[in-house]
Amino acid sequence: MSDPKITDFKVLVFDVYGTLADWETGIFNAMKPLLSRYPANRWSRSEALTAFESVEKDIQAADPSLLYSDVLAKAHAALEARLNALYGKNADTTQSILYGPHNRIRQDWPIFADSSEALHDLSKHYKLVVLSNALASPLYSPSATQYWFPNQISGSNSPFSLILTAQDVHSYKPALPGFLTALEVIQKDLLDGADAKQNVLWVAQSLFHDIEPAHRLGLRRRGDGADAGNKKYTWTFNTLGEMAEAVAKCSEA
Repeated sequence: MSDPKITDFKVLVFDVYGTLADWETGIFNAMKPLLSRYPANRWSRSEALTAFESVEKDIQAADPSLLYSDVLAKAHAALEARLNALYGKNADTTQSILYGPHNRIRQDWPIFADSSEALHDLSKHYKLVVLSNALASPLYSPSATQYWFPNQISGSNSPFSLILTAQDVHSYKPALPGFLTALEVIQKDLLDGADAKQNVLWVAQSLFHDIEPAHRLGLRRRGDGADAGNKKYTWTFNTLGEMAEAVAKCSEA
């Protein structure tokens, strides 16, 4: 059997923060006020992000029902406790930790420069879907049974056919139930019953949150060029714009 072409798929599933938006810069900028209150702390950007991701993963695994804004607030508080243990309790209490800078999430996080144009270009070839840990669904309620289909909204210019959040699928990535729910919804509502695993390409930067679980499910994956040698990726591109260009060229061939 020949290897698939990137245009052989009907649906692209995207992660958002880290793939379409700069999660690392957004998180680190929100951490700076906290870190600055501990002058003895010498964490590099990489070390600070690693510490944040470690506590974030534990919080998400312990309570998948938490909204992501609450996950971030709890992670921020956990880091405060860790810094207190390492460097002594800080006397500056003028800034609330639980309701601190992470409650401005998403609004201040930079979008990668080519994301918008590339998404609209890709939407000419595929149906685009989001499965995000960080977004908050406007439709979410504990008893919600419907999902968010932006293209069905009158006057919408969204490139996305479907947006799913951790609250919608009752699971934070990398747990597999959320992936399986997403595939079920895609198969039913976007593919008219055609096999989702055969028609979906997963597009993400994070090995831990997206690529490795997609690999375990047998899905094709597109990832970041920084890990181009990793065989868990089917294709790698440095930017989303680069991927859109490759799709356009393949479509014309």
